[in-house]
Amino acid sequence: MKSPERKPLIAVMAGGFSAEYEISMQSAREIWESLQDSAYQPVLVHLSTSGWRTEPENQSLDLSDFSAVISGEKRRFDAAFVAIHGRPGENGELAAYLEMLGIPHTSCDMRAGVLTFDKALCKICVEGTGVRLAKAVLLRHSDALDRASLQQLKLPIFVKPNRNGSSCGISKVKNSNQLDAAIEQALRYDDELLAEEGVEGGRELTCAVYTHKGEVLTLPICEVRSGQGHEFFDYEAKYTAGQAEEIVPAPIPEALAELVRKCSIAIYRKLGLRGLVRIDYIEREGELWFLEVNTVPGMSRASIVPRMLRAAGLKAGDFFASLLDEALQAASSPEKVHASN
Repeated sequence: MKSPERKPLIAVMAGGFSAEYEISMQSAREIWESLQDSAYQPVLVHLSTSGWRTEPENQSLDLSDFSAVISGEKRRFDAAFVAIHGRPGENGELAAYLEMLGIPHTSCDMRAGVLTFDKALCKICVEGTGVRLAKAVLLRHSDALDRASLQQLKLPIFVKPNRNGSSCGISKVKNSNQLDAAIEQALRYDDELLAEEGVEGGRELTCAVYTHKGEVLTLPICEVRSGQGHEFFDYEAKYTAGQAEEIVPAPIPEALAELVRKCSIAIYRKLGLRGLVRIDYIEREGELWFLEVNTVPGMSRASIVPRMLRAAGLKAGDFFASLLDEALQAASSPEKVHASN
């Protein structure tokens, strides 16, 4: 009797080495659970400073070929679903490792990861896509005490780590007396900081973009309204129930929604992005001000993308499986990906 064909083995990558570790664990577990009834066999792979191990088997990975002992048998993973926010999931490091071994994965490639994780560099690269860019100054740790370059910025300004996510280390500076504390806070997360003029009087919008069967598509747009006591969508507002209102679909005119979709797809194509990303904006008087690109959006129960999926009438498991389908197809015919971008 012919044995049933085994499902492709998928490493759902969790954890990481940044301040976003806990959120990454939550996102990965949601993805792992959603893929249980799919055409794939998901295995949670936990990355930490002590090593890479499977859960719950607690087997270490052989990093020479990206394999592990699964149910008593050593197997090489067929693909990776990247759910690690921050380092190494979003900064290009994990992508570089997987691509070196020829492992298909759901995130952007190494080059795009490096580009989007660096906020200052990303701002330069999105020019010409229909968005506006707030005036900003990049400071490194060695010159962070030099205030001369910051005097050209109008208050309020946002001071943030240049390479970090989940709003960790971000401060809104409304007067010069708050600047020292804001700089100190940002430098806890990175040795570079970006000081950026705030866009006052606007609304925050976010758009998820992905590729399906070679076509670049968007999910319903979300408007984010920070709750009382939060002057912007900070870490607490993002991940604490009741601290922010996330409205999907966003209650905006269709002309504005079309502009958000158009600019988001333009950014996705120009930066050579892959998989699912989320792009954040401030909208004021019909114009979009670019904030950042999230190449591994949150998938925890408190995250925005799951709300977008529900609004679109899509089941999370089916959607995650389609991202894996796309990654495996792209790996087998890379010329099609370049043609679609």
